[in-house]
Amino acid sequence: MDFVRSADLNAGNLSLEYNECSICFEHLYKYPIACLLKRQSARACRHYFHEDCISEWTHRNKTCPIDRVDYDSWKSIPSILNDPVEWFSVVDIDQSGSLSREAVLQILEAQLPLDCKTLRSNSDQLWSTWDPNGDGKLSFEEITDKERGLIKYVMEKYPKPEGSEEVPSLQQNLKAWFLHWDEDHNGRLSQKEVTRALVQTFVQTCTDSAQSLATIRQLQNSVQEVWCVFDLDGNGSIDVDEFCLPDGLGESFCCTLNLFHGLKSAQDQRVLSNDEDFDEMELSDYDAVEHVSR
Repeated sequence: MDFVRSADLNAGNLSLEYNECSICFEHLYKYPIACLLKRQSARACRHYFHEDCISEWTHRNKTCPIDRVDYDSWKSIPSILNDPVEWFSVVDIDQSGSLSREAVLQILEAQLPLDCKTLRSNSDQLWSTWDPNGDGKLSFEEITDKERGLIKYVMEKYPKPEGSEEVPSLQQNLKAWFLHWDEDHNGRLSQKEVTRALVQTFVQTCTDSAQSLATIRQLQNSVQEVWCVFDLDGNGSIDVDEFCLPDGLGESFCCTLNLFHGLKSAQDQRVLSNDEDFDEMELSDYDAVEHVSR
């Protein structure tokens, strides 16, 4: 399986709920984002991705990572403050000359460090301010209105970023790591939730986007292959006690992440030294990772 087709298998759709790039599972607002285009520059779908991620994806695929819609190219999305004309043109998905409420909320969540739940709960009040004529859509004139417009709102607000809480170390505290990702506080993590958490734990400490993308395939496959072994009651989710068992899923993930980070260090050293002796080491590390995933 091509690694860049695997991001939607387990956690891609879940990433939409958290306003994350479905390729790397980092929050969208942290890096420049892009959308997918069909010919004649029409939007192919409503989804957003990090520029670097979709650029890497496009080298091997021309279908949306989430819904498999075909596309021809991708386009960077500027800030509403830096280039409101271009921003409006890109967000206007159906090229109607106006923006729907959902389109506006989605782009705000993708580009700004918003408290998204608060934004959604306050959307009626906000929309009535931004949409003074009450037609349910925002024109360019309305978003640029100096007294009531969307741009004024963006300039004035500094909401609390989502995901700003420090993630506990998986290697140092299995239970704290599990509880951090149990965001609905039901005491369980589904396979999708575990995959998302494991990928984020890796990419937060890996700055090489290409390496992160390559590793996502193996991380996701590792979860899929070992899930039935550690889901002891077979109900499709893991509780904190199952996760923290000696030689359980948590310890298995610690070993897997340690191997991946060790492999990356070996690859970096090989690039710097141009030493062919590292080729054999790199291959043996990949074999070890595959052994853990099985």
